[in-house]
Amino acid sequence: MLSSHVVGTPGYIAPENAYDIMPGRMSDVYSYGVVLLELITRKKLLVPSINDEANEIHIVTWSRALMMETGKIENIVDPYLVSEFPNSIALAKQVTAVLSLALQCTEK
Repeated sequence: MLSSHVVGTPGYIAPENAYDIMPGRMSDVYSYGVVLLELITRKKLLVPSINDEANEIHIVTWSRALMMETGKIENIVDPYLVSEFPNSIALAKQVTAVLSLALQCTEK
């Protein structure tokens, strides 16, 4: 049975599918990217704003803003993972690949 209703948790639904548009595979890709960001940042869906910690912003917006401002994955990734980078070049490469994939999955 095919339904035209979008079902999902707000914040994980691709923005273009949030309103009455037939969901597709790309919505699942977006959700996957959001989950990847949560895993490697160790942050929740809504994070304190960069400029105003009293306000929260979506993890995708937060990640992209930090990448544009600094260009350093160390500012986005969980500090514990970053602390292991000097000990493991392979880990640094893997985390960089996961971050890149997450950002690609959440492109509009």
